[in-house]
Amino acid sequence: MISVIIPVYNGERYLGRCLDSVLGSACRDFEVIVVDDGSTDGSRQLALAYTKRDERVKVIFQAENQGVSAARNRGIEASSGEWIVFVDADDQISPDFLGLIAEEDADLLLFDFAGPEGAGSPPRRRLRYSKGEMICLFRELLRSGQLVENGNVNLASANARAFRRSVIDRYGLRFSPALSYGEDLVFTMAYQLKAASCVYRPVPVYRYHIHGDSSSRRFVSAESVRARWERIEKMKSVLEEGGIFPLVEEDYDGFVLRTMSFLILRLLFSPQCALPAGERRQLCREIHDNPVLQQTMRRNRGGPPDSRLVIFLFRMGWYPALRLLGRYSCMRLRRKNPQEFAEMRKSGWYR
Repeated sequence: MISVIIPVYNGERYLGRCLDSVLGSACRDFEVIVVDDGSTDGSRQLALAYTKRDERVKVIFQAENQGVSAARNRGIEASSGEWIVFVDADDQISPDFLGLIAEEDADLLLFDFAGPEGAGSPPRRRLRYSKGEMICLFRELLRSGQLVENGNVNLASANARAFRRSVIDRYGLRFSPALSYGEDLVFTMAYQLKAASCVYRPVPVYRYHIHGDSSSRRFVSAESVRARWERIEKMKSVLEEGGIFPLVEEDYDGFVLRTMSFLILRLLFSPQCALPAGERRQLCREIHDNPVLQQTMRRNRGGPPDSRLVIFLFRMGWYPALRLLGRYSCMRLRRKNPQEFAEMRKSGWYR
């Protein structure tokens, strides 16, 4: 059996669409566990209505909002399936997703995200990775890469994949409630270190919806910036505990450089940044004082040339040059990708 865990917080507008997609699966051997994380809208009532329509739907209520990690962990503890799948309440899955899971026998199953509406995806052969070959998954994750040409897997996401329950239970794996950003990535990395095998089927099975109140769009405070490097520190700890950090150190450095250069240009030194100047100055000081970020900035390797340039200028304290680059980056984004620029304003990144 497959356990589909759906955390929801004030997702009344989208939850029905999500549940309909799961209940429309061709595979019938599954349970749905909706974890209402202290919603104040009609999510609870809607979820309860679905329990009357289909006995496979179960609902768990949390009195207070504790975050997506705590909700997923509660779902894991209440589940009974051999496989565990996570679906966000505002997303959808394809009718064949759960059936494809039932066909496989590896510890970790990866699938593609769906592309734009109407975009086709030609069938491609499945790939299997043994324990010794799974290092390539970590390298591609850190490079934000793909496993096949024109693939659309997201190696940092807990969605569009299936986890074997026995592995989760054997090693006591859980999402970290202490992380407000990047909890998916840290959990999947910890799981991949314990998995003995992986199968990747480049089939689009998961449709990710982006809207104004999506969790991925909430990036409006100094704390949300700090959460980015808390994730970076936790990633390093997971890789070191798993004994593979020396094998992926340069890829890890590249990941950090890309992340930090993005934050520096798109936020801290952008003329459109919504954060007060005092908060931005404080964040710059904290980056300089962070030992993990210091080490990576000193090495300044693994990332693309433009990221290395940004990190060099930041490390040397050449802030006027960064302000010029930030202004150019903002103008370029507005001109080349006005939709993304508008989304950043809508989400609170920009004024």
